[in-house]
Amino acid sequence: MKIAKILVDVPTRQTDRTFDYLVPAELFVECGMRVVVEFGRRKVTGFVVDFVDSTDFSGRLKEISEVIDDKPVLDQEQLKMAQFLAGQYFTFAVTNLWLMLPGMLKGKTEKYLIVHNLTDESLLPLFSEGTLRYDSKTLSATQQKKIRAALARNELEVVYSQSRVITKKYTEIINSKIALDDIPAEIDKLSKQNKYGQLFWQTVLTEGSPLAVKHLTKEIGIPRRVLTKLAQEGSIELSKVEIYRTPLAASPKKKSQLLTHTKEQSAAIKEIAASFDTDQTFLLEGITGSGKTEIYRALSEKVIKSGKKVIILVPEISLTPQMISFFQASFNDRIAVWHSRLSRGEQYDEWRRIKNNEVDLVLGVRSAIFVPLKDLGLIVVDEEHEKSYRQSENPQYDARELAKWRGNYHSCPVIFGSATPTLTSRAKAERQIYRLIRLDKRVNPNGHLPTVQIVDLRDRNNRSSKIFSEDLKRAMLERFERKEQTILFLNRRGYANFLECRNCGYTFNCPNCDVSLTLHLFEHRLSCHYCGYKCAIPMSCPNCHETDLRSFGDGTEKVEEEIKQLNPEITTIRMDRDTTSRKGSYQKIISQFEHHEADILVGTQSVAKGLNFPEVTLVGVLNADISLNRPEFDASEVTFDLLTQVAGRAGRGQTAGKVIIQTYNPNHYAIKEAKDQNYERFFREEMYLRRLHGYLPYYYTIFIKVTSKEEMLALKTALDLQKLLSENKNEQTQILGPAPYYIKRINNEYTYQLALKYKKDEKMKMTLHEIIDQTQSNNKVKINISNVTC
Repeated sequence: MKIAKILVDVPTRQTDRTFDYLVPAELFVECGMRVVVEFGRRKVTGFVVDFVDSTDFSGRLKEISEVIDDKPVLDQEQLKMAQFLAGQYFTFAVTNLWLMLPGMLKGKTEKYLIVHNLTDESLLPLFSEGTLRYDSKTLSATQQKKIRAALARNELEVVYSQSRVITKKYTEIINSKIALDDIPAEIDKLSKQNKYGQLFWQTVLTEGSPLAVKHLTKEIGIPRRVLTKLAQEGSIELSKVEIYRTPLAASPKKKSQLLTHTKEQSAAIKEIAASFDTDQTFLLEGITGSGKTEIYRALSEKVIKSGKKVIILVPEISLTPQMISFFQASFNDRIAVWHSRLSRGEQYDEWRRIKNNEVDLVLGVRSAIFVPLKDLGLIVVDEEHEKSYRQSENPQYDARELAKWRGNYHSCPVIFGSATPTLTSRAKAERQIYRLIRLDKRVNPNGHLPTVQIVDLRDRNNRSSKIFSEDLKRAMLERFERKEQTILFLNRRGYANFLECRNCGYTFNCPNCDVSLTLHLFEHRLSCHYCGYKCAIPMSCPNCHETDLRSFGDGTEKVEEEIKQLNPEITTIRMDRDTTSRKGSYQKIISQFEHHEADILVGTQSVAKGLNFPEVTLVGVLNADISLNRPEFDASEVTFDLLTQVAGRAGRGQTAGKVIIQTYNPNHYAIKEAKDQNYERFFREEMYLRRLHGYLPYYYTIFIKVTSKEEMLALKTALDLQKLLSENKNEQTQILGPAPYYIKRINNEYTYQLALKYKKDEKMKMTLHEIIDQTQSNNKVKINISNVTC
């Protein structure tokens, strides 16, 4: 018997390796398939990762109990990628494998067989009910062998089911049995009273056959009974065909335009194209509006014409609607979309299209880096500075690091594009690890970077209201009079930060977290943005029972309210997590603003990047200090990035743009350099401070979070880890903490954090793996290790 190496779905350090199992002769098993095996006294799912002829195991090998998949759901590249992730991010290989599968294949699923022209008549009785549940326990070895042969001939098809719902979508179509040339004669035979019959044949004559029944009944207006009668007469044939559930169907299609490339674009395309078939990483540093997306499109076209595939990553779901329209214009339906807002059915169908080689280009957020796209010729990471490319919860990963790994695996170039690259990427470019390409001019010949004005909120003379300065208020009204559009950026959703009693000072806090509750006036609720706790807005203070309650702080809801008070005729749209929770909401909001159905777009950071609205001539940053006051070492970098990116939304059309930044820290270097759009000067200043204090990119950083429902247990564990790490580090490695996390209690769990700063310390990495081993048995404490190395 053949011996399979199987990674069992038991995510502990002790089981994070392969186990040997015998493959019964009657089972068809390949690498990348899921199987069921006996593990101890229970049956678990496992992934087949290899085959061997002999084993080092001295006992009796168990056999594979059941094969879940008829074809491999994972390929060799994905199996190797899981091992890379396990070593890099202190995760388990088996949990990494689950990252690479669509939700439809996770959890409890059943398999069903569907018949397509089955030639083996001995199998027909099994399909008396139309489908057959594919269970190796109820089928004989002979039947299984025949079924595998029929599957190989494409006479049968396997579909996955959850809750006994077939996971494929079908639609009815009609095929005309009358030749196209004979249809005019068929129309002449019909009486003038048979209007629906005439309409049907005229439609076939115009649009051809086959036609969807839904199209004929809903859009053309032909009753179903007419189609049924035609089928009974033998003029047409009704049948069912599978249709893919795809978000592309809802995307507005744009016509492809032949764009004239600027000299900078042409040079960039030529330089990158010359490095096809290499694993070179390029840093495309281009100011906002310099045409980076068109460079991605032109290079993708070259790659696809050569027979290879492309992955393009974007940081936010909100960026996908415009990007989909842009790329769909060039590549039609040979693109797939991948993000968390897809339904389980859509995600499953997109995954199958990718796996079946029906797709040339995949556009998606960070998880799209796992898609099973073969023969990659290009990987693009757009807005590479964004933190959303890193998944912080377990299993952790950084899509940028995986992009480079896959680029190396396929020997294809990787492009990191941004107007404000991460300091680490830019430092690597200066050391010639990455190849730097710069775009210093906007594509629009009349397009110049917007003028930026800083308003000092400390000066009370600058304030027109609680939210708008006099300058911003005046500029907004001027744009409204000129029928131009405005974007207002405030990275805080809700109506107000907190609600307080003016009589006794009581603040309404979350019962589960050490944070105040945010007031959401639209929902008439107080809400916690960390654990999800919600309650109705109280009528009185629970402490003193007075009714004098007052809200403090500003959110996007209050901005909308103040705009209405400013001028009721101004129409607004708000784009934040509260307004984009429903499927398709991003696309709807972007489409409405694109078609000038609103004068002002108010939003959080989703409005700050990647969007292209030619009629936007004013951008207002209402409070630039929110990100600046974050308790993290890269707060200045995040602030500079956000301000530069959001400023780039203005003046992308024919009219010059203006940006007004309101701040209490007008002299901070991040804000001053963002005003001048001077990345070079910011880079030098921030790099000096990073070197002085020992942060990235001069030191790698690892954060260890210790979380428990018992605060003293979390602290004691963190102190024990600090002692263990101190005994097993080299002299250059620094250990900071333990200290309470900046929000110590979230969802009734207390967190203490350690920070390790190192340059090279293999012994310390081994110690971290040992820590994971030792804490597996303690279910009262969770340890999260974040390796910040990119």
